[in-house]
Amino acid sequence: MPAFEHHYVPLHPAPATKEECDELTVLGTLNYDTKIGIALIVRLLGTEAKGIRVIAIALPEAGGGHETLEKWFKQIVETTLASIRLTYDQDAQPEYTPNGFLRLMTQTDAPEPEYGFPVQMTHNADWRININNVMGVFGAIHGKGKADIAALLAESQVSSLPPHYAVLSLVRAIELLWPIETDRHAILNAREAEFAALAISQRAFRNALPELRNKCAHAHGRGRGEPEPWVGLGYNNPVVRPLKLLLTSIVARGLRDIHGVSVREADLYAEQQV
Repeated sequence: MPAFEHHYVPLHPAPATKEECDELTVLGTLNYDTKIGIALIVRLLGTEAKGIRVIAIALPEAGGGHETLEKWFKQIVETTLASIRLTYDQDAQPEYTPNGFLRLMTQTDAPEPEYGFPVQMTHNADWRININNVMGVFGAIHGKGKADIAALLAESQVSSLPPHYAVLSLVRAIELLWPIETDRHAILNAREAEFAALAISQRAFRNALPELRNKCAHAHGRGRGEPEPWVGLGYNNPVVRPLKLLLTSIVARGLRDIHGVSVREADLYAEQQV
């Protein structure tokens, strides 16, 4: 078995050519000591001119597959991003994919990282903007009672927005769509089976949602029954991301049914669930 696993999180824009990859050097090294004695080495790869371009995390083979591995990576990546944003680049963010930030991995006997993954993000060459659709949606959402909800839904779809912030926007949109509590509860009751399938909470959807909002807003649950803090929920969080998708579908259907406004991204999800 190789002695080390090297995990890489390229920052946007990721090195796109072999030459750019070859230019990367180790700008700084950090130690991350876990409570169970596994030591991870965090190296910041980049250039003096372009700054940090890749977060590299090395762990011994013995740590591979550990049940808390994802938690370690989440903490390391988010703490590193916070440090970069607070010091020299407030817009620093990972390179995104539809399933979260991009992460690459190699197994090797070398303790030092050897990053060699040119990343080129391409777009569908056949895609063309439908300006009439843009203008049509503008006309449909303009006006009292619709613009705020549409803005909250649109904000939640921004890929660089951590999913717990997106959940807050979507919960607020649900409150605006169904301001009467009994109506709101009826909508959530109708999606109970989907929520239960997420295995996020044992409580009914209508009762769990305010608690989940508190977790997202305050970084932790309330009471001794929820000791695990939700600090730095992460772009790849396996719990919050599916909750975001379900809430997106609810808001999109509400816009369609109440205001006659169809929203492409959320309607695709809604169709998958029917």
